[in-house]
This record gives sequence, C-alpha cells and structure tokens, in this order.
Amino acid sequence: MPARISVPIDVHLITLGIESFRVVSRQVRVGRDSRTQLERVRAVQEVPPGVDRGAMALAIEAANRIFLPADIQFALRSCTVERVAAPQNREEIDEAGFFELARQFPARSAASVLVVGKFRGAELGGQAVEALGVCILKRLGPADSGKVLAHELGHLLNLEHVTRSGVDNYNLMYPSLRADDQLSQDQINTARTSNLVKRFGAAPP
Repeated sequence: MPARISVPIDVHLITLGIESFRVVSRQVRVGRDSRTQLERVRAVQEVPPGVDRGAMALAIEAANRIFLPADIQFALRSCTVERVAAPQNREEIDEAGFFELARQFPARSAASVLVVGKFRGAELGGQAVEALGVCILKRLGPADSGKVLAHELGHLLNLEHVTRSGVDNYNLMYPSLRADDQLSQDQINTARTSNLVKRFGAAPP
C-alpha cells in the first residue's frame, strides 16, 4: 500500500484595490478674495475575494476526499488576507494578472493558492501553472469550490485535461463544472510522482 503524501499549501485571500480619480472644486481664500481651486482626489474601491478561511478549509476537505484514492492530502499551512493593487487596475483578473499576482505570492515552501473575486479564464474558473506551484481560483459556491480547487491542484500535480465527452466527463480533469471527481490509475501514478510532490510532499507526522 503506498504511503500517504502530505502537500502543504498557503492560501492567499486577495482583496484587489481599484484606483480611480475625480476632480473636485473648492473655494479657497486669497487675501480678501476667494477663488475656485480644482483638486484631483484619489479613491480606492476594494474588491474582496468573497470567501474566508472557514470556506477555504471546507474546500480543502472536499479536495482531500477527491485525492484520497491517490493517498495525497493537502494541508493548510497558512491562510492570509492580502490587499494589493489590482493588476491593470481591473476588477477581473486575466491570465496576465494571474502571473503578476503569482510573482507577488510565489510558492516557496508550499504550493500557493490565490483566491480573487473574479477571474476570466477556463470554464472551471481558475488557472494553474505546475512549474510555478501556483494556482488561482475565483469565488465559487460551496457546492463547487472543493471540486474546482481539486481540479486546479490536479494541474499542479501534472494532471492534464481529459476531453472525450461522454467518456471522461466523470473525471476530475474534465474541463467543465459538469465533471465528476474520478481519477484514473494513470493519473494517480502521475500525481504521486509529480514535481509538486517531489518539491513539497512528505509523509504526514
């Protein structure tokens, strides 16, 4: 029986700051007179991730149930609340924005999971780059969050999409929310020998 592998993850709940400016006028005194002066005023709108530590803990539990046949479990090492300037000053993160955030929150001694309010990407609402050990998720409902997290963690474990509709759509790596959570033996073998496991994996204490 294969040994259980524990992979630590750091979760970053990211609130994005959207910067805007407006011009306001005010009256100022100049000696005995007054005149109108225009000022440029900066404002920052915050876009929260829409999930908290408790929701992420539940999503990790659900993902761990999915990876149980592979004897791989993800351990929440830290969950931090971050406030950063929105890449490209946009509320919705795209692929370029993901890479910018990945540089700010890299995988050092654990896989890095970024959570934002909106992400423009694949159908499942996330993206992952195995070489970086970083994935990103958008806010999702409780019914979907564990499976979506497991799907993106699957990519970090070197699992690719499966695409034969009607045959593979019960597989975790089918690229749709209609996917189920099954893993093939080949996928299990790939996950257990992935770079992520080699980099961060260890037997649980």
